[in-house]
Amino acid sequence: PTRRSSDLVKADAPAFSEKNFAIEYEKKPDKAQVYYQAYPLLPEQYPKEAFYTGAAVPLMVRLMSDIIEWEAPIVEEDLFRRILSVWGINQLGARLTEILKQAAAQTGAFYLLDDTQNTYWQSREQYEAGISARRCQTDKRKFPYICDDEIEATILEILTEQISLDFKNLCREVFKFHGYNMLGEEAQNRVYACLSGLMEKNKVLEEDERYIRVIGL
Repeated sequence: PTRRSSDLVKADAPAFSEKNFAIEYEKKPDKAQVYYQAYPLLPEQYPKEAFYTGAAVPLMVRLMSDIIEWEAPIVEEDLFRRILSVWGINQLGARLTEILKQAAAQTGAFYLLDDTQNTYWQSREQYEAGISARRCQTDKRKFPYICDDEIEATILEILTEQISLDFKNLCREVFKFHGYNMLGEEAQNRVYACLSGLMEKNKVLEEDERYIRVIGL
């Protein structure tokens, strides 16, 4: 027989009160922020003359290993300049670069040679696994010392949060992420080069001069 609406059992209103029939929804967890932390290296610990002695090489190797372990990936010039600062040396010339390259080779780190930027990673496995973008909190890197892989990771994180942005505002967000206001043409060109790399990998799309992250990548 056909069931009439009058035959349906009416729910007791008090039974569905907020107190007795509350559905608890788990709060969406906040995404953990990853911050850049520089390895604590004290400058001018030794006289400049000591750098050129054979005794300095094991110390260079140890310090490089510690820095790479702490904050890889790290751009070669940034790494070398910070090592030199321990001996109070400010200029990075060809001779010093060669000495530092020989020391870096003894760390066992994975060295990525690029046309414009050389970087050191803890291992090939770390490089292949990729990295998370590290926000500026207190320690701030010069923008040229942020490697391309990390700029790409920054772009992807921003486009996850912002959905879509035009290029100018994307640059602004990338710079702000790393502790800067709007930077000049050279820095913007780097962002565009990294953005182009992401589009070639089909991780970002351009639609109506706005950039969108490809979902699932």
